[in-house]
Amino acid sequence: MPDSFLFPSTALDATWLGLTSPRQAFTSTDASGKWLIFRPSAMVDQAWIQVLALISTGGLICAKVSTRRGIVLGGYADHVICVYTRDWRDTEDVMKVRGVLRVAGFVEVLRYKRDLDTRLGIERFVYEV
Repeated sequence: MPDSFLFPSTALDATWLGLTSPRQAFTSTDASGKWLIFRPSAMVDQAWIQVLALISTGGLICAKVSTRRGIVLGGYADHVICVYTRDWRDTEDVMKVRGVLRVAGFVEVLRYKRDLDTRLGIERFVYEV
């Protein structure tokens, strides 16, 4: 894994970095969704490394993070880490993933967004917990 993969705060070669669990295939669909974790550049690398560890141990299936290039090109103040679930209608699984994130220290209120809404350009959140 290149160093730039571990440090999205300085990565300039891509707008997003992502990892899927080697044990589970994942493809974004109209049914999938994601928890959104926002972090300033000074804090995103540590949060991303925590999420990578959860993927490598099987606690999560897939995640991506915006890079320095992504926030500069998009004009955003913070990075976002997207932690995916297969089906936003599966409340038990969605909340299970939220629980994994809480145990890992992501205890702030997080928003959950459907991939369908992202594709349609709709700013709507299914959960804010």
